[in-house]
Amino acid sequence: MSFLHPAFLWALTALAIPVLIHLFQLRRFKRIDFPNVRFLAEVSQQTRARKKVQHWLVLLARCLAIASLVLAFAQPYLPGAGGAVKAGPRAVSIYIDDSYSMDGQNASGRLLDQARKGAQETVMAYGATDRYQVLTGRFEGKEQVLLGRDEALQAAAQVDVSAYTRPISKVLARQREALATSDALTKRAFLFTDLQTSIADVDAWTNDSTIPTVIVPLPSDRTDN
Repeated sequence: MSFLHPAFLWALTALAIPVLIHLFQLRRFKRIDFPNVRFLAEVSQQTRARKKVQHWLVLLARCLAIASLVLAFAQPYLPGAGGAVKAGPRAVSIYIDDSYSMDGQNASGRLLDQARKGAQETVMAYGATDRYQVLTGRFEGKEQVLLGRDEALQAAAQVDVSAYTRPISKVLARQREALATSDALTKRAFLFTDLQTSIADVDAWTNDSTIPTVIVPLPSDRTDN
């Protein structure tokens, strides 16, 4: 077993606190014999033994509570077969096709609106500490910067149609360039597009096993393309 944050294990020294409390709570009884209470000796011994057991159980519970809290912060994990762990902040690239064809409609409404909604749902499916690229056909320099979750949600909401049409192969390359700037252990790519024939250059697509990619097709009611 390994730990993502082994520095927190120093906090295990706090286990000394309940031990000290337990020691201070122990009381030394001074034995005084009285003839008229000699028959209560057996009952007194049983009561004292019961209290001693209770003290040890309370001490054990306190130690387990502190140890569990420390281990929770240290985040233990079992390494995979290759010794690597897929944990910690992730990098996610999301492409929203903003070409004019995304102004089309289907039974669920406007394609671009569906793409923006899908992008925002993807962002919310990940964590607040993860980093996101929101890419459009504009290929602007600022779109190569990884954003926080709130910034990514805002960027996705502001996407509107443009005159740019990008082949999917170019989009994939652009996404990998942005993800390469991150040292995140886990990287993902998503594309929300209507997959027009003019951009679906399948022969030019290349596979990158380190970046699983999901293409979400948004078909239009029009079937001429």
